[in-house]
Amino acid sequence: MSVTYSCKRMVNAFMGLDHEPVYLLSETTYESNVYPHTRHTHFCGIGKLPAIMERIFYDAACTEGGSLDSPDRKMTPERYIKSYLNALKKPFAYDGNAALDLSGCWYAKERLAALQADLEQAGQKVATVANSLPLVEKHRASFTLPSAFGDDGLVSFLSRQAVSWPTIRSPQRICRLPTTRHSRKSRRLDRSGTFGLTPMGTTSRIRNGSTHSWKNL
Repeated sequence: MSVTYSCKRMVNAFMGLDHEPVYLLSETTYESNVYPHTRHTHFCGIGKLPAIMERIFYDAACTEGGSLDSPDRKMTPERYIKSYLNALKKPFAYDGNAALDLSGCWYAKERLAALQADLEQAGQKVATVANSLPLVEKHRASFTLPSAFGDDGLVSFLSRQAVSWPTIRSPQRICRLPTTRHSRKSRRLDRSGTFGLTPMGTTSRIRNGSTHSWKNL
């Protein structure tokens, strides 16, 4: 029996058109009965948080029967779920405006054709990840999403820039944006509704530690 070995689990995220976070699960795997054991990274889930959690628990159940394992042969459902939960806490950035790759797919030609037909019927001139998300989920066409990681599980340069999901601290509402090591700044939303740049570490205006989701701006 073939066993899928899961080497690494990663998460990307972008803000959807409805201003709700959309998550993408990626996994680096190889098959026990395919030689040489070449690792490949692929998307294994996309959607809002409830759908993503359902997918994580569904795949975690496969570790019980042995069809999904880790290279050290010690994978458990708890370990699998925990690794994804840790990845969800700090997702890498993803470009929701990136165009879908509709050039072809040798193992899912029928699904790709159905997706293309629905896109034409919807009249979308440019099919992007964000505006085509419902159709990508409907046809299970994650193979059309632009890759965010290499087959070795290493992130691209653009993915490195997002180190955390933005948070807002009240009452002055400090919005911590994704930063690079060359740009350590945050945005302050004044009571008048005006944004202003503030150096990271300026905490004198923060009177309490309550945190709110950025969608409540």
